[in-house]
Amino acid sequence: MKNIFVFDVDNTLTPPRQKITDDMKTLFKAFIKKNKVYLVSGSDFEKIVWQLGREITGDVQGVYGCLGNTLHIKNKLSHLNEFSELESLELLNDIKKYINESLTPVKTGNHVEIRIGMINISTIGRNASIEQRKIYSEFDKQNSERKIFADFLSNKYPKLDISIGGEISIDISVKGHAKEQIYNKILRGEEDSTIIFFGDRCNVGGNDHSLAKLVKLDNGIVFNVDSYTDTKQILQRIWNGDCTI
Repeated sequence: MKNIFVFDVDNTLTPPRQKITDDMKTLFKAFIKKNKVYLVSGSDFEKIVWQLGREITGDVQGVYGCLGNTLHIKNKLSHLNEFSELESLELLNDIKKYINESLTPVKTGNHVEIRIGMINISTIGRNASIEQRKIYSEFDKQNSERKIFADFLSNKYPKLDISIGGEISIDISVKGHAKEQIYNKILRGEEDSTIIFFGDRCNVGGNDHSLAKLVKLDNGIVFNVDSYTDTKQILQRIWNGDCTI
């Protein structure tokens, strides 16, 4: 039985919306050379490259961006999905209303990103500084702003998959085309393999949940980490032979 490792990126391999640390980069590059590794993120490929560097994104087996709606192999685009369901004027109006009515302590701009096969929205905005992101994260924990709106969208648009991603955003995709879509693609021709998935949003409502659920159902292994430091510790244990998989 062979192992295939799949990693979320933001807050799993890197600090939130920051570049990979030097020590983590050294460990991960060595790990890639000895193991079959894929990446999957809600971010687009350019942001993943910015966080990890082109050496890492080129050395892994594949990089699934935009919740799996793009695939890059050796830093070249191999596949992409596009969906007309995400162009609904009613949906976009609901998103605008949500942003306008938000009681978030600050709004920084860049609230809606239409990516390949998905939409990413944030009431504080993606221009937020690291400190502002932390402030919003605490605000959201106290007020459940993202969960309330995600539940509203899920009920109103049953054909869409709505999940909470990272510290400040909500991801919107077509059902069946969030991160879970990569599962069978990775296992194609690898039926004797076990997937080991690392993500920080594996619980219900998080954008890693759909993939984590499939991995568990197929007797794979899921590490639901709180931060990249958890991932680092687990990888060090695997590397040293102290963690049996």
